[in-house]
Amino acid sequence: MSPNNSMLQRLIYCLIISLAFVSFASASVEIKSDVVHYLLESDKTLQLEQLKKHLLAGDMKSTALKNLTFGINSKPVWLHFQVENHSDIVSTQLLVTAVSWVDYIDLYFENSHKQLVVLNAGDRVDGAPYTVPGIGIAFDLEFTPGINNVYIRAETVDSIIFPISLIQQQEKLDRFSGTYLYYGLIYGFLFSLVLINLMFYQILGNRVYLYYSLAVASFVFINVGYTGHGIYWFWSGSAEIQNFAVLAFLVVYSVLFLSFGRSFLEIDSARPKVAKAIKVYQVLGLVVISLALFYNDQLLVGLVAYSYLAVSALILLALGFVFINQIKEGRYFFIALICGMAGVIISDLTVVGVLPYTRVYFHSAEIGVTLEAAILALALTKNMKMRELLRLKSEKLACVDPLTSLDNRRSFNQSIASIMPDILEQDKNLCVIMLDVDKFKSINDSYGHLIGDQALQLIAKRIKQQLRQNDMAVRWGGEEILLVLPDINIADASLLADRIRDSIGREPFSIDEINLTITISLGLAELNGQQDIDELIYDADQALLKAKQSGRNKAVVY
Repeated sequence: MSPNNSMLQRLIYCLIISLAFVSFASASVEIKSDVVHYLLESDKTLQLEQLKKHLLAGDMKSTALKNLTFGINSKPVWLHFQVENHSDIVSTQLLVTAVSWVDYIDLYFENSHKQLVVLNAGDRVDGAPYTVPGIGIAFDLEFTPGINNVYIRAETVDSIIFPISLIQQQEKLDRFSGTYLYYGLIYGFLFSLVLINLMFYQILGNRVYLYYSLAVASFVFINVGYTGHGIYWFWSGSAEIQNFAVLAFLVVYSVLFLSFGRSFLEIDSARPKVAKAIKVYQVLGLVVISLALFYNDQLLVGLVAYSYLAVSALILLALGFVFINQIKEGRYFFIALICGMAGVIISDLTVVGVLPYTRVYFHSAEIGVTLEAAILALALTKNMKMRELLRLKSEKLACVDPLTSLDNRRSFNQSIASIMPDILEQDKNLCVIMLDVDKFKSINDSYGHLIGDQALQLIAKRIKQQLRQNDMAVRWGGEEILLVLPDINIADASLLADRIRDSIGREPFSIDEINLTITISLGLAELNGQQDIDELIYDADQALLKAKQSGRNKAVVY
């Protein structure tokens, strides 16, 4: 073995041992107890030394490490806990302390050598330092061997939540990567829905897509604010956006979702009085939140926003339940609302301190609204498909004779306009047959128009059975039927005319125990290359007249 290889092996061994040692050392740093001491300030701001005296005197209360939630407009709160480093080396760890919307958070870190480090953070501090999007407010600290004391003071008008945890270096990378991936998927999906529904609104002009896209966009804005992405990336120098606009948009989101619900469930047309009451409630919400913003009272804005969101959630759930059968997709709307509103309510209850903080509870709004968005996207897709089918059905009905189910003249004009240029340009064959039921008036006179209509229906059915796929059968008027036969010469058209005539006259029609023997007369004409379609039809009509004059029940070529 060469000296270089031996040296390389030694370096690798040293690296492996070092990594293993660092990993072991990192893993040996932990919060000493699952219990954290806390103290709410009275009207006077406490200093660190005063807090230590309260701690020694036993004045601080204790609570579980995973239940650190204080409601809206809580007094400033102090925390104290210890972190023990069992190893013999300094270990750098990321200490997650509070959620990103806390106004002020002061960290007093006293290591085992009694060295004190003071760090200030919060969304009202310039640049919002130490804010980690999707994680919270976190500090990189060097924990010396032994007992390290951590003191935290937090102050905000919003709810104070402490998701306290220690994150090792490798875990830090994994957690950050997972968080970025999670929010990338969430925001990517929601932004896609916004753009797609805006596109649908632009194309279809249906406001249901506009309201939905704006509602989803407003939720994204709210979530970006609450998760720290906004203060970190977009408005780090503007605490007003973080503390007022994000709260106000809870009302905007509710108003937009109510508009979407009204439009999706077609309440405006089905229940005008209910729709009017909802509109009044929507305007009221916008007026009240505007007044709260005008008075520049963050607490008032928060109370209005959370209250309005909760009431709106109940209204939407009630609408979904009552109008679940109003439209075919009503059940999707109701299920989606349950997912979305349940997630929002759980998150709100976690934020205000009713429910203990857990990552699942805290992020339930994102999870619920994403599920809601996916279900509603499915419902909107089905709704759009249904509307398209109805549109196609309407177009088809507009082009079909309702009695015989044959094409009408409108359909004929559209179809012939599309094929005639190609036929004339390439000199293709085209024949037409004009046929008429012999002595049809006598059927109506003898048996009534109802029997006559049924006879026409049966005649049309037998004719269609003889035609090729590309042939057109048009109810021309009364009992006259025009057949347009592309790619066929006059000889083959004559054979087809005889088959049709034979299929009609060969077997009597049985209608309400009445047996009718019916015959038809037919006139044929062939395109000669210089005619237009109107001339061709006129020639076929002249041939039909000749067939009738010469005894009926025959086919005559022009």
